[in-house]
Amino acid sequence: MTIMINNEQQAFPVDEALLERAVKTVLSLHGGVADAQVGVTLVDDDAIRQLNQRFRGIDRPTDVLSFPMIDYGDGYEQGADPWEEDASLQLEKDPLTGEVMLGDLVISMPTADRQARQFGHSPARELAYLTVHGMLHLLGYDHETDEDKALMRSLEEKTLLALGLPRTALVTEGALAELTRGADDAASPHGAAVLGNDGTLYVSSGADGAAALQGALAKLPAGIKPLACACTELPPSPPPCPLYGRRDGGWYLQS
Repeated sequence: MTIMINNEQQAFPVDEALLERAVKTVLSLHGGVADAQVGVTLVDDDAIRQLNQRFRGIDRPTDVLSFPMIDYGDGYEQGADPWEEDASLQLEKDPLTGEVMLGDLVISMPTADRQARQFGHSPARELAYLTVHGMLHLLGYDHETDEDKALMRSLEEKTLLALGLPRTALVTEGALAELTRGADDAASPHGAAVLGNDGTLYVSSGADGAAALQGALAKLPAGIKPLACACTELPPSPPPCPLYGRRDGGWYLQS
C-alpha cells in the first residue's frame, strides 16, 4: 500500500500518522486490501476554492474533494468490493508497483479547523473524519439519497470509533442555527439536534424548542435509537434521550 501525503500549507499542523491510519482503517474495513495507492494533499481555502470552481463549478471553499480513479458507473452497488475481478470497473494499476490507483483527496486545513471549532470536537477527529469521508467516495460511496447518506454516516462513525475518535460534539447555538438552516422552518430561531446510535446527527427547527426537538426525533429512521439531544431552548418535558449539562454556551452530546 502506498499513501502519498503532500502538505501545501503551513498555517496548520498536519498529523501525517493519523492520515495514514485513517486511510488504512477505511481499507481494512473493506476487506483488508493492501494493494491500493492513495494521494492526500493538504491545502488552504484559496487552493481548494479554485479546485472546487474548476471541477464542480462552485466558487467557494469546501472541506474535502475526492478524485476517484475508478469509474464506478451508475450500476455500481455501494459497498461492493472494487478489488473483485470486475472488468466493468477497469481498475488502473501503477505499472511500477502493481497497486490499484484508488484516487486522490484534497483537504482544506483552514476549513477543517473551523469545522472542528464549530462542532466542538478535536482537530484530530475533524481531519480523520474528512479523510474517511473522502476515502469512502474513492471506494464508490455517495450521499445522493437519504439511504446512501445514512450508510455513509454509519461507516464514517464505525471507522472513527476504530480510530479511537468517537463522537464528542459541542453543539453551540450558532452551530445549531447553521445545522438547521434549510430545515423544516428555516426562519425559526429555535433548533434541536438528536444524535442517533447510527452516529448521525439529526437536526430540525420549529416554532419553539419542544417542536424543534420533536421534529428532530421524528427524523430518526426505524430502529435507530436516540443517544443524546440538544436544543437552543429547553423543552418543558424531558426528551426521551440523555441530555448532557449545558456549559460554554452549548450542549455537550456524547456517545
